[in-house]
Amino acid sequence: MKLIYADSDIDVYFRDSNGNAAAITFSNWTRVEPKPLWTDETSKFAAFHVVAKRNHWYQCEGALSAAKLIGDATLRFERIVTLGSSMGGFAAIALAPAIGATRCVAISPQFSSDRTKTPFETRWAEDIAEIAKHGLRIDRSSSITHVLFDPYHRQDASHAALIREAAGAQLWPLKFSGHPSGFALHDLNLMELFIETALSELDDASLFENITRQYEERSRTSATAILNNFKHGDRSYIPTSRDEPIFGNQKVIEQVLALVK
Repeated sequence: MKLIYADSDIDVYFRDSNGNAAAITFSNWTRVEPKPLWTDETSKFAAFHVVAKRNHWYQCEGALSAAKLIGDATLRFERIVTLGSSMGGFAAIALAPAIGATRCVAISPQFSSDRTKTPFETRWAEDIAEIAKHGLRIDRSSSITHVLFDPYHRQDASHAALIREAAGAQLWPLKFSGHPSGFALHDLNLMELFIETALSELDDASLFENITRQYEERSRTSATAILNNFKHGDRSYIPTSRDEPIFGNQKVIEQVLALVK
């Protein structure tokens, strides 16, 4: 990957590829060194990876400068898809018009970093308090917007409803997938298919039907979904035997196995 833009707040990396689709990813909130998102999963496509150097929810001048650069660089592509998770999901939707994206796909995004617009949100308070101006916002645009989220996660579900109202987003619920829902998709080895679907020529009305169906059929083997199911006061996902297949992060699997009677 080649660094094509850098300032005090944003880095943009580019990897070219043959084809008529380009992925633009936005990094998520993190307490460790920020890095490009989904580099392996997007390896079949030309990709621009936008990396936030701080947890600023892309409320900075560099975000718009980077979006303009990417917009100019993607004119040769037929399908331009912005992608992100959580904080990066907000950016994928909010910056899609500036980039000229044909589709934006967000996993567990926030509607706004402005707490006056989302009074139900209590997470990331320290980072949010450092944002001086919440100028970047989600509005309706020509980009078709898709949101994947956990309908049982109260805050994420509230954000999703506001995004649907403001941007006409199509919502794809993934029950007990938690925040962000990508962890549960990773458990089930569905992330590569998720990216391929997002960049595909499939009709938007049914775009993620296959993903949501596969997730529903297999979610009881996701360590993330099992643990979230339990946290919601439900034991129906907990395996009846330690021999039943469970997929995911080893530490989370160990937490699930501790619940097995």
